[in-house]
Amino acid sequence: MTNIIEFLKSKEAKQKLMELYNLDEQGVEAQVKRYQDLADAFAAKYPVDNACFFSSPGRIEVIGNHTDHQLGRVIGASTDMDTIAIVTTRDDNKIHVKSMEYDEFEIDANDFEAKDGDSRTVKLIKGMLEKLAQNGRKIGGFNAYMTTTVLSAAGVSSSASFEMLIGAIVNHVYNDGQISTLEIAKAGQWSENNKWDKKSGLLDQLACATGGMITIDFENYDSPAVTKLDSKIIQNKYDFFITPTGEDHSALDGEYTAITVEMKAISQFFGKEYLKDVSMEDIMNNLPALREKAGDRAVLRAVHFITETERVRKLATEFENHNYDNFEKIITESGLSSWRFLQNCATPDSRHQGIALLLAMNEIYFQNGHSGVCRVHGGGFAGAILSVIPRTEAEEFKAFIKNVLKNEYYEVHVRDAGSVKVF
Repeated sequence: MTNIIEFLKSKEAKQKLMELYNLDEQGVEAQVKRYQDLADAFAAKYPVDNACFFSSPGRIEVIGNHTDHQLGRVIGASTDMDTIAIVTTRDDNKIHVKSMEYDEFEIDANDFEAKDGDSRTVKLIKGMLEKLAQNGRKIGGFNAYMTTTVLSAAGVSSSASFEMLIGAIVNHVYNDGQISTLEIAKAGQWSENNKWDKKSGLLDQLACATGGMITIDFENYDSPAVTKLDSKIIQNKYDFFITPTGEDHSALDGEYTAITVEMKAISQFFGKEYLKDVSMEDIMNNLPALREKAGDRAVLRAVHFITETERVRKLATEFENHNYDNFEKIITESGLSSWRFLQNCATPDSRHQGIALLLAMNEIYFQNGHSGVCRVHGGGFAGAILSVIPRTEAEEFKAFIKNVLKNEYYEVHVRDAGSVKVF
């Protein structure tokens, strides 16, 4: 596009942003200004000719808590929180990245080695480039000026949003949009696993890259089955609220790791690698031996996995049949399973039980005549909760958070598009 700044003043640009964020003419004005401000900042630093915009959303986990690493099923959704970038190509094979929030840095597009002192962001970019190059994809230089509304440490996948943005840029700028969503998602996972030493699954990347509300079946991990769900009725009926605890994750790595270790202990009892190959009947028929071998909490976590995977299958089937009657009920069941069986709603520190406290206050609010449901969001322990509130009651719920919880919150909505070139 020859002059992106002039284009952003057009009705066509406004219409595209209305469609991307599902906003009316009045509501889209904040997004138009956001894009214009980023374009102006870019133009003050780089030539703006033939610039284009990219957007990559964050995600929420609807149900399927801690099932992906055992090859189960998940329902997730992309959000209107996103990371956006204005981009132009360079012919010197250098990548310059600047954001409204952070200083500029430079990467050689052919230098994939993670060096001492590299930031997490630099490592993730190098990992994305290296994996895509290994796949035979074309890599080249570009200028990118970014800004994000995707929260960190709230279970909405800020890192995956960024990785999928880089993937979308490389895909459209250098590969004519020929790289599949799955390949880009796998490059993001590979980058985290190999450059950042974070043993993440594919849920975050697939949800951010695909867009909309989706169900993912990880049974074939090399090629997970991703299905878009018809969720327009849900999107129009409910608002989603992320309420973070503000607590520190840094001392809880052992708690997160223990979930995988204990689930593995159950599967290995049966000579299986993953819990996907263990049934509830197996658990029931071997309960005393399992308790002796792996411990009670491991058994409870296996029960969570088996019942949660079935809940995902049930809800996805109901959506496919345009039946949305059990949406709130199934989210409630999923959240209770995480709380009671998975046990990722509490920390070892008795003075800091933010997840459990926020869930309890939400439940009391609902019991006092208000509609809605809630659940732990993401990894748990010290992150955030998700509240699903009928849109007609959203203002009352906001007042409850402000006046009673006195906590920050973030209102998010499901958007249909994943990581895309906007214009």
